[in-house]
Parts: sequence; structure tokens; C-alpha cells
Amino acid sequence: MTLKILHICTQDYGGAGLAVYRLHKGLLDHGIESRMLVAEKTSHDNTVIQAEPDRSLLYQPPENVLLRNYVRMMRRHGKYLTRFECIQRKMKCLADLHPDVYYSSPVSIYRLLTHPLVQESDIIHLHWIQNFVDYETFFNAIDKPIVWTHHDLNPIYGGFHYDAPYRQYYADYKSIEDDFSAIKKNAIEHVPNLTIVAISKQMHSRIANHELYKNRTFYDIPNSVNTHRFIQHDRNAVRRLLNIPGESKVFFFSALSLNDKRKGLDVLMKALDALNIDNALLLCLGEGYISTNSKIEIRHFSPVSDTEWLSFLYSAADYFIAPSLEESFLQTAVESLSCGTPVIMTPVGIGEELISEHNGILCSDFTPESIAEGIMNALSRIYDRDRIRNDVLVRFGIDRVVQEHLKMYKTIIE
Repeated sequence: MTLKILHICTQDYGGAGLAVYRLHKGLLDHGIESRMLVAEKTSHDNTVIQAEPDRSLLYQPPENVLLRNYVRMMRRHGKYLTRFECIQRKMKCLADLHPDVYYSSPVSIYRLLTHPLVQESDIIHLHWIQNFVDYETFFNAIDKPIVWTHHDLNPIYGGFHYDAPYRQYYADYKSIEDDFSAIKKNAIEHVPNLTIVAISKQMHSRIANHELYKNRTFYDIPNSVNTHRFIQHDRNAVRRLLNIPGESKVFFFSALSLNDKRKGLDVLMKALDALNIDNALLLCLGEGYISTNSKIEIRHFSPVSDTEWLSFLYSAADYFIAPSLEESFLQTAVESLSCGTPVIMTPVGIGEELISEHNGILCSDFTPESIAEGIMNALSRIYDRDRIRNDVLVRFGIDRVVQEHLKMYKTIIE
């Protein structure tokens, strides 16, 4: 099948960005002409192209000196701001009020519709596009088939990305949130050829009944894991490398920010402290601080992108624990299983599809008591690490995920 696929994502790093990049490279390996268009690029891959913003949409100071000084003074008082600047100023005030909330905009200074890669592609595959795709100028004029993989709930909200902050802070964000929601609705509802991909059944059920997606076609296709990079190492060998005693009962927790309440580290600490497990050791990977009041030994590692080092940490652990309150997929859980390490997790993201009696424990809820019960259940079981890894190879290997996408693309084109 001769196809030109363009993946559009705000960045080529982070959870969604790396998932898109794996898919993009997998398609290239299968002979598909794939490109990736981003606002922020960290890779040195020439098939990933960084777009340039339309600087004509930014503030242009007057040439006249007196007028320029006058406008500069008025701009300090909120006058003569561009639409984009007004939105950014509102968002900055809200970010100062709620620094723990990630909030994004459907209004952008990028004009992707005229980009050569958009013009020449057969299918536009959107991913995590906030602050990059300008909804009004893009969706209202695009005439190509669009696939949109939802990596979180941002497409159905104005600027929020998850349910919990929306419920908690909507009153403070109401004005801008309602404006953003209206912009998205007006842009999306009349797009003729829009296909939605959900990365988990939980995500599917959450978005399928939304008014924007009535009568849309849905596909359930998970993210892949790089099984060539996340591999199973000898546990005793990596423990010696990391200076971890062989008799330790090792738990591993990972999050970009350890203090992100959504990731649940505080709940995990309560659960572990209540259990008093002999020789317990918690490995924590991420930015932030950890409470020093815990009864168990904790080792803190700074975030890294080195997959070999991450594989060492996964392999050294007896269990990977994900006590998140809300997730879209939970890539770290699949990475852990790819390294042969069982997972204890809350019922979020892909958990219901991912976890079985052979590879871990799915906790009943999000309380310290439920997580403690899950840990005790895991401690009472014997897991076959080879079986755990082989299951991931079958279900989340890049070849299978690419084939699922190719079937979808073919159906759309036909």
C-alpha cells in the first residue's frame, strides 16, 4: 500500500511524543512513507520536521518611535495585545493561581494547513496537538482524511487534560474554558472524515458518547512498547550493579513529577508504611521531593531517558507500582512488563486490559487500603518473568500495533 502518512504532535518527546515516534518509525520499517511534524523537536531524525510559527501573528511594533513608545506603555496595561497574547496572559494568571494544573490552548500561532507536508499527505494523523494545531484555521479548511489518537481527555475539554482538575477548578477557569470548548466544538463538529483512535477501552468509553463524536468511527489501538530497548535483565546482576541487597523486597515507582498528586505517591507511601514489610526498599524515579517520615528505605533517582538504565531499574524490582488516580494509558506499566517485572496498579488507563493473574494485581480502588491489599496479594504469588515478557511481545510489540494502524488506514482510504 502506497500511502503518505503525516503524524502531527506537539513534541517528539514525553509519553505521547515517544509513542508517536515509535509508531512513525514502525511504519517506515514497513515501507510506509511516514513523516512527523512537531513544534518542539529533540531528536536528530530528519524524518521528524519542526514547524515554524507564523511570526506575522505576533506583535509587530510600529516604526514610528513616538507611537512605538506609546503602544509599549499601553501594552503594559493590557491594551493593543494580539488575540494570542490576551489568551496567553489569561492562562499565565491561572497558572500562577493553580501551578499544579496543566492547561493548554486550541489557539496557536502555527498555521499548519499550508505546510508542505500537510499538503502532500494522504492521511493526517493527529495526536497530542495542544498549543500547536490552531483549531479554527486547521479543522475548518482541511479536506483530507483525519485520524486522531486521543492520548488524554484534552480534545473533549477546553484546556483541561483530565477529569479531576476539571471538576476541581472549573469555577476558576470557567470563562476561558467555555471559550475554548466553543472553539473546539465549532471547529470539529463539521469535519467530514474524522476517525478516532482510543488507546484503551477505558478511554473509548470515556469519549465515545461525547457530542463531538456522535456517528464517528472508533478504533481501539494501544500504544506500543520498544521491546528491543526495554528488555529483561538478570535480577541478581542488576541488583549487584545498583548495590541493592539480594534479600530486599524492591518496589519501583516512576513519575515525571513525584509530587504530582495524580500519580499517587503519597497514597503509596501510606500503604507501604502500614504493611511494615521486612527489608522493603522503594526505588523512586522522578523530579521532586519525597517525605522523609517513611518507615521504609527509599532511593531517589533523577529522571533519565536512557532506556538501558530504566530497564535495569525495572529488572531490579520485584514489583512496579502505579497508584495513579487518573491515566490515559500508563506506558510505564507496559515497560515494566516488557522487562518481566509484575505490576501492581490502580484501575486506570489500560489496566483492565493489561493486568491478569499472571502478570500482576489490579487494585479495586485508589485508597491506601486497596493498594496495601494489592501489594499483599502480589507478595503471595509467584510470577513467571519470561511469561510476562512474552505476553507483552505479542500484545504490545510494534509490529502488531503497526499492522492495526495499516488496517485502519486502508479502510479509510478505500
